[in-house]
Amino acid sequence: MKVLIQNIKTGKYLAKNNKWVTSEAQAVDLCKLPVEVVRSIKGNEFRAVLYVAGEKGKPGFTFGAGNFLKSLCELKPLEAPDTHYLRAAQGWNELGNPVEACKELGQITPTQWAHPEVMEVRAKIGLSAGM
Repeated sequence: MKVLIQNIKTGKYLAKNNKWVTSEAQAVDLCKLPVEVVRSIKGNEFRAVLYVAGEKGKPGFTFGAGNFLKSLCELKPLEAPDTHYLRAAQGWNELGNPVEACKELGQITPTQWAHPEVMEVRAKIGLSAGM
């Protein structure tokens, strides 16, 4: 799984060489970009998305996270109570209850919704629920 930067207008993703590509697989993980690069991307036409590669020949998919790039630039480590909500969501998902898992994620501070750990759990819930 990777967190990608997508230009909403063109549908393209930021690649490692700071060029825009159409393939999610060619895009660079946001966590591997220098903070200065992320901060330089401004405007409402960009968003962070979670990319999950396909398995066994199946196509991958992206999960949009809205327009949270500004908060990603200022992202802080998850702290309580958000860490508790995240772990509870993981637990509910492992128990096969995506509805309760989503309720727990909904309690996380909105500025932390684009945190890579939160996005990863959200994608796992979506996968287990067959979305």
